[in-house]
Amino acid sequence: MNGAMDGLVVALAGSFAFGSLMAISLYAARSWFHPAVAWNGIWFVVFACLCFAQMWLYPVSWQALGIFLAGALYFSFGTLLGSLRWRAASPAEIPATIGLAKGEGLYQSDRVLLLAVLVLLVIGLPFYLRHIMSFSSSAPFTPIFFLEVRQGMLDEAQSAGRGALVNNLVVLSTFATLVALAVTEGGRRWRLLIAALFALAVFYNLLTAAKGGMLSLLVGSFAVYGLTRKRLPVKALIILMVLVLIAFGGITVLRNSLAADSEMTLMDAAGLTGQIFLNYLTTSAVAFSVYLDGIEQVPEIKSPWEFFIRTINYFGTFFEAPNPPGKFIELGPGVVGYNTYSIYFFYYPHYGMLGVAGFMFLLGLISGAVHKLAQSGSLPWLLVYAMLFYGIILGILADALLTSLNPIIKLVLFGAVFVVARHIRLFDPSARRPRLGRQTPSRA
Repeated sequence: MNGAMDGLVVALAGSFAFGSLMAISLYAARSWFHPAVAWNGIWFVVFACLCFAQMWLYPVSWQALGIFLAGALYFSFGTLLGSLRWRAASPAEIPATIGLAKGEGLYQSDRVLLLAVLVLLVIGLPFYLRHIMSFSSSAPFTPIFFLEVRQGMLDEAQSAGRGALVNNLVVLSTFATLVALAVTEGGRRWRLLIAALFALAVFYNLLTAAKGGMLSLLVGSFAVYGLTRKRLPVKALIILMVLVLIAFGGITVLRNSLAADSEMTLMDAAGLTGQIFLNYLTTSAVAFSVYLDGIEQVPEIKSPWEFFIRTINYFGTFFEAPNPPGKFIELGPGVVGYNTYSIYFFYYPHYGMLGVAGFMFLLGLISGAVHKLAQSGSLPWLLVYAMLFYGIILGILADALLTSLNPIIKLVLFGAVFVVARHIRLFDPSARRPRLGRQTPSRA
């Protein structure tokens, strides 16, 4: 009884502290998409959910809450300095054309390239289907099929060899959707193009039976849409929450139904989905607390230098680069099947509080600067911040910032293709104009 009461008190204290930090950050930044608002906001959601989930989970300790709050303070302070480093754009300087930098119009090359990617994704879909079916001998699109596909992809990722070329189609679909949202403005044909790319991206990511790719698509799209439209997209937020529930809950319900070897009623499935969703939001904080308390021995295998080590090892085996999944531990009476420990598990075990302070301040500094640059509407910075925003939200589960430099770099290079293409005469319908690659802005 005392443990449950202590857990509730910690959850309430965390909710109040992070809610206060979020409100202060929102008042100072005047934007729901500012990194400090997003960081404190998602941790407020975690501790608000813990007020309910603590009924079946072990309590979060005061020590863990202290580390979470310290990290948030250093991150918020870093975002403040990062934002001050760059001159704020005045309202007159913000481009009227959504998603493009000052002075830019809508480019014919953007539409041509996005249509080309759309065609490539449609042509590549049968080849990707054949690839994922090689992981399973079960009937396609059944629960056991997706379980075997997921395991096959995990095994492929853990192998020393390179993955299949068609795996890049999943990432390409997400990248194309983010760019389409960033460079377009209204018009029926643009909306159809965005809808087609988004639908393909959702389908490709669902086929992987993984939740990370779907979350990067949804959270990244949410960030781009919000930054370019300068407002909180309420309808998009509702759609995002529904799709996240499907991705996090629905797939896991299928797994539980398969494990129990029985059909679940609709009410049972809905209840289990809600509980699983709360668990995904809260168990990482609980797991980090369990690690601090020494209740279970957890290998300290996660490192913030994973991207750099694997990049160097691409040219030879210079460093050991183990990347096994985190250890599954019990997070409540009978609650198993979760192995995430939050972003702090990548810093604290190796470097203590000094590491938490240093890494969180640095990440905040970078996020604040990139957010300020993204507000200008420049395509490369919009894309970088979309991935940073995703990493901020995923900070409650793991480090999706430093360890996600690979997709961030790929996305920047993908966006650079669009920037370069805007200055190629081939795409200019009016080649006699002195400036190449331009066309009259159109909302069509």
